[in-house]
Amino acid sequence: MERNAEQVAQLVELMREADAKRVEADARLDALAASVGQLARALEEDREAKGEDETPALLARIAAAQEAAAGFLEAQAREEEEAEGPMRLRSIDTQLARIAEEIASGRADATAEIRMDLARLTRAVLGETGPRGEDR
Repeated sequence: MERNAEQVAQLVELMREADAKRVEADARLDALAASVGQLARALEEDREAKGEDETPALLARIAAAQEAAAGFLEAQAREEEEAEGPMRLRSIDTQLARIAEEIASGRADATAEIRMDLARLTRAVLGETGPRGEDR
């Protein structure tokens, strides 16, 4: 029981210390907020004292940067389109070359078949009639 009482006393002490630290942290945050507020007011007063409103200048700089970015993106898109054209032409050229090879191969095969057919026909005709037109 005595041990529990000591632990409760320690817990109460820890809670008091935590509360004190929280109050101290809150005070520091309030001081910081006040300092930031004073700094903001000082900057505003300084800007008003100079009589300058930087908003139009900032907006002009942002607009110029956006125009430059838009120009860059347009140029990049044109370059991609220009690069895409030759790639398409190469692809078409490759396909036409492949078609030409297939046609040439098909022509060679057809010519070889016709020659074989002619040779068979010639042998058949010569075989039936003999070498000089004599019947067997």
